[in-house]
Amino acid sequence: MYIFKRVIRIVSYVVLTFCLVGLIFCAVSSDKLDIVSYEFKTSKNIDTFTCLVISDYHHRSLNFSNGNMIDILKEQNPVDYIFYTGDLIDSYTNSLDDINEIFKAGNSISKHSYFVTGNHEEYAPNWQGLQDKMHEEGVTYIKDDHIDINEHFHIYGLEDARFKTRGGASFKSREEATLASLDEMTKAFNKDDFNILLSHRPENFKKIADNYNFDLVVSGHTHGGQFKIGNWTPSSIALEEGEYMGGIYHRNSTDLVISRGLGYSAMFPLRVNCNPEIVKITISK
Repeated sequence: MYIFKRVIRIVSYVVLTFCLVGLIFCAVSSDKLDIVSYEFKTSKNIDTFTCLVISDYHHRSLNFSNGNMIDILKEQNPVDYIFYTGDLIDSYTNSLDDINEIFKAGNSISKHSYFVTGNHEEYAPNWQGLQDKMHEEGVTYIKDDHIDINEHFHIYGLEDARFKTRGGASFKSREEATLASLDEMTKAFNKDDFNILLSHRPENFKKIADNYNFDLVVSGHTHGGQFKIGNWTPSSIALEEGEYMGGIYHRNSTDLVISRGLGYSAMFPLRVNCNPEIVKITISK
């Protein structure tokens, strides 16, 4: 009888512990999908436009604590452009059904969508499948090149450096690969025009702002730190991006917007004090 009671007590403690952990998880986890808006002014010769930034979906679900992402996305109608800034998939992505729904919803609110790779696309098993989906849905994949929206407005897309530093690639460092690509793709660059750079990683922002003349750089990758204590995150120490974790930054004549993204790391499948987000940017005179 004593042993039986002891076993019951231990089981009760274990169950209680799991319940407490579950309650703490629910209390601190951040799974509300935010729409975060930023506005920038320019004196350059362009019309006012809006764009959405969708980044770092990884392998999560379309369902958030405040609703389904597809419904929330459609509520942003209309926008002029959608920027997919990488890591839409990763090695844990078993199906592209969610991504297909995102692309279709994006097309229902904008006819101009652009994609750049993140580091996870390089080794994701479904990378070719993702390219096929983009082709089917009319999402333009920009690979170390640019798109001329009009005579005075251009969108540049930087291929993630992981594609250039692995598997016998010629570059030894991400920085070397990134700057070499930028040198090549900006040869015909006109600093008097309005120029946007889509770059999954924000880690080279200082050199980009010091050596090139982009008006706006749009990035993801950091997940906003994913785990935050107040405004501080341990990721600011652990990641190469350092001070550039999420939000807006300015250096010289260049603004940087970093999306916190939608998903999370497989090693730490939880957000704390760091809601997932879709970023909405408005540029006007």
